[in-house]
Amino acid sequence: MRNPVKLALAALLAGVALDVAASGSSFAACSLSPVLQLPVTMVDGRPMVSAKVNGVEARFAVSSGYYFNFLSRRRAAQLGLSIFKYTEPGMHGVEGAEDEEFAAIAKTLTLPGMTVPSVPFMVQAADFSGDAVGMLGQNTFSSGDVEYDFAGGAINVYKAEGCADDPMVFWAKKAAYSVIGVERQDDSQPFILATAFVNGQPLRVMFLTDARRSVLTRDAAHKLGLDLGGADKADWTAAAIGSFKIGDEEIHNTHLLVSPHSSAYYGGYADLYLGADFFKSHHLYLSRGQRKLYFTYNGGKVFSLDTPTTASDDYGGGHAISKQRTTTTESLRHIERL
Repeated sequence: MRNPVKLALAALLAGVALDVAASGSSFAACSLSPVLQLPVTMVDGRPMVSAKVNGVEARFAVSSGYYFNFLSRRRAAQLGLSIFKYTEPGMHGVEGAEDEEFAAIAKTLTLPGMTVPSVPFMVQAADFSGDAVGMLGQNTFSSGDVEYDFAGGAINVYKAEGCADDPMVFWAKKAAYSVIGVERQDDSQPFILATAFVNGQPLRVMFLTDARRSVLTRDAAHKLGLDLGGADKADWTAAAIGSFKIGDEEIHNTHLLVSPHSSAYYGGYADLYLGADFFKSHHLYLSRGQRKLYFTYNGGKVFSLDTPTTASDDYGGGHAISKQRTTTTESLRHIERL
């Protein structure tokens, strides 16, 4: 069974194409066909979208850091979904036993402009924060290029055609923009990973829409030699930095929130996680074909320094993304075949 969300999105590609050349690109051949257009509301610092599961209204957080669509066990039961477990061969837990995974299949998932049949969800024990029943992950958004316009209240997925190396900043007109290369993305690594510089030193960064705030890991802070003010290892700390540079954008004399946890706690993907605070202060476009991320600065504060009050407020306590370290490409395909 192929990814039903991707199949449904592909069926919508007959939509009206957006002429990128008319919006500031010098290449007349480049056009974008809208595949999915989602209105987004920021709730408690996280992007949320409205949908229907089996005809029942539901709110989902939008995640650039989850491989797959997720539901919490309690919410899945409330939506009347049958939850079943399966054991993926070759996946082992800390005690050596094969990991048990849980899943559910919705008869329909309705998003703006489309209804998708037979949609599988991974199911986790913990609830998501607020009124979110779950997360919409990268299997929903990986079918094309993605525009993140939180200030404008939208996430849009496009099919780009004839764009080659065109600057994909159709909203910017003649305004200044930045562009960075991103690491290769596929089923086993769907995340947005790139390089930024703190105090002139390179750090691997991961872009996380569902993290309320940007977070520097504790080991990265030590590597940078930042002054943590004698803070205990269990404390969140706002550390002063001389400069933060990503692409052509550079911020001087600012602060980054330092987590009490190491990179391994968050799965070992990155040193710095750029969250919804960065997304709100920027307009971004991920070009999968070019393997580039374009962005412009909207204005306002880039980094939030408010500290998490609960474990689940710290990007799911870190366990969700860390657990994905063991999720293989074949495991994802297994779920899609359910």
